[in-house]
Amino acid sequence: MTDSAIATAFLALHRYPSHQRWLLADTALLLHHTSQKPFERGRWGQRLYRLIQFASALGCTTPVLYVLCFGQLCWLHLRYRLSATPSGKPHPHLFVGFGAGAEAELLKHFSAKFDDSVTHLDETQPASFAEFGSVGFWPHWQQLANSLVDAKQVLSKLPAFLQTARLDLLCHCAKHATPYAYYRLWFQRYRQAAAQPGSQLAFLTPWLPAFAATDAGLSCSYLQHGLNYYLLLPDFASITALTREEANWFKRILPRCNVQLAQHKTGFTTETLTQRIVILSIYGAPDYLALIKPFLVWCNTTQQQVSVRPHPRERHQFWTALDASIDIDTTADSFDLMLARLRPRLVVSWYSTTLAEALQQDLLPLTICPLHDSNVNAMVYPLFKRALQWPRDQAIAQRAMHDGAYYKQVVQSLQQDQELPTP
Repeated sequence: MTDSAIATAFLALHRYPSHQRWLLADTALLLHHTSQKPFERGRWGQRLYRLIQFASALGCTTPVLYVLCFGQLCWLHLRYRLSATPSGKPHPHLFVGFGAGAEAELLKHFSAKFDDSVTHLDETQPASFAEFGSVGFWPHWQQLANSLVDAKQVLSKLPAFLQTARLDLLCHCAKHATPYAYYRLWFQRYRQAAAQPGSQLAFLTPWLPAFAATDAGLSCSYLQHGLNYYLLLPDFASITALTREEANWFKRILPRCNVQLAQHKTGFTTETLTQRIVILSIYGAPDYLALIKPFLVWCNTTQQQVSVRPHPRERHQFWTALDASIDIDTTADSFDLMLARLRPRLVVSWYSTTLAEALQQDLLPLTICPLHDSNVNAMVYPLFKRALQWPRDQAIAQRAMHDGAYYKQVVQSLQQDQELPTP
């Protein structure tokens, strides 16, 4: 099978050395230029873009970039006291998260391997790093200057499909060169002062700290916690992937990386399932949430039992305002505990990781994303081949709700990438 245009583009981008790759790692921008996924700048992003655009017209982007980065460097040191004496020393092993829903469980599993001698850092909070290591103002500036030199080299040899994105990449550099330089210097000092032979560093995202750590010469692991878009990755030493499709992709873009597939949980037997449908909600715009309404009409018409699991960051107004018989599940149970408690016959969502996890546990997943959905088409996991799609597969879903043997056939067909049985 030939590669898609987006796969070909990301394969080419991974040929850049890792210490230059961070500059190109603007996921939203890359997906816009490789898969036509919409790209929007926020209020501050628009202002920054206009400033860079004006500087480019005057031929002075380099001095403007240096001024912006130097100003950010001063602000970071004042705001987070990056040069202050740290209050403690990091353990030999590091776990870098960002507040993900599954973070506590992943940290527990990671720490168990090292008798809890693990320092937990939050990549969204530079203060969590400053607590365990200081970075001097002028060394930070020197590292920043080196990073800007690397950025200039990258911008001078952009691939054809990114030529029109040069100003956006300059904005990306203006926003992220300073924190990247901070993290890189922090990890260099960690390597000298705290790291030991066999030290392990685990990251939940392939973002600036991960690029900085690998570029500092450290061996780093990526613990995938959700389905991935096509992403630009640093040179991880190992990756624990959630699905076989993503594992195969990681092996292609990082051929020297040790890629393992996460251990799948025991599946459910069809005979033990209830007639309930579980909807895993998302945190998104109201019109995107509203894609579920035609499916709910079918549920009401066919008198299906429906439970909805709101997203942790979501308010419940969308669901409580619906004129439908829905049980809103507000328990603190994990996804696995909820499945064990409700034993649903159908797991429904937009493009959630839970759809892949449901199929791995022999449950039938269904996505209500339209077939042209840019979010799904920018993912490595082929969701439309691994889940039923509404309304395309309405008849299949309806029969599977009441026919156990047919239900097994459908699940196996999705797992094995085979043609779905006729309803």
